[in-house]
Amino acid sequence: MSDSFLSIYIFLLPVVGYVWFRRKNSVERHIERLSGIELTYSSSLAGAVFFVVSFVILQVFNWATLYYGNDKLLQLRGELLQLCPHRGVIYFSFASILAFLISRVRFKNKNESVYLGGSKLGEIWYGLSEKKASIVIFLKNQKSYIGILRQAEVNERVPFNERVVSISVARSGFRKEDGTIDWNTDYNSPIIHHFNMSEIVNFSEYAPKATFEVKKTSKSKPKQR
Repeated sequence: MSDSFLSIYIFLLPVVGYVWFRRKNSVERHIERLSGIELTYSSSLAGAVFFVVSFVILQVFNWATLYYGNDKLLQLRGELLQLCPHRGVIYFSFASILAFLISRVRFKNKNESVYLGGSKLGEIWYGLSEKKASIVIFLKNQKSYIGILRQAEVNERVPFNERVVSISVARSGFRKEDGTIDWNTDYNSPIIHHFNMSEIVNFSEYAPKATFEVKKTSKSKPKQR
């Protein structure tokens, strides 16, 4: 085997493994996405495994063909070797096919849950979004909103400043200097608003007839009373 072919085969190892991990990442959203370096190492390892499996299967097929095969199988074997004289190409091609087929069987049903990364904040948002809860949010610009939570991006794969919270707003107002909320706008038809999660300073599940007071401390939480 020449050095040029050897370098190509080494390069192909992570490519074969990536076929597996690409399917895995697209289906199992509840797992943490691998970084670039981790993906390279993991793909190389998976590619090596598929290559070994491919090598063993084809060697067994080759041995069985030579000893037990009929004329048609021997003819097919000869044609394949003529078509592709470098057996490494055959091994890698078969390994890629195995990775593709097995990944489709192994990761068949899409997992709709997301990776929360152990974040308590993410778990709270996720729980509220699952039951479409009525919530109240408080923004950095002193605005406050009450409405039904339609969707919240809580996947830790997404940067915090890119996560969006979607709410069907039924009421809005401003936070006054004393920390109380002046609810000055009611919406006859709820309007869906999209908020950047980084702009939300606090939030809570809303209880009917509750009033809110926001204390002027960075660690305080809205109080329902």
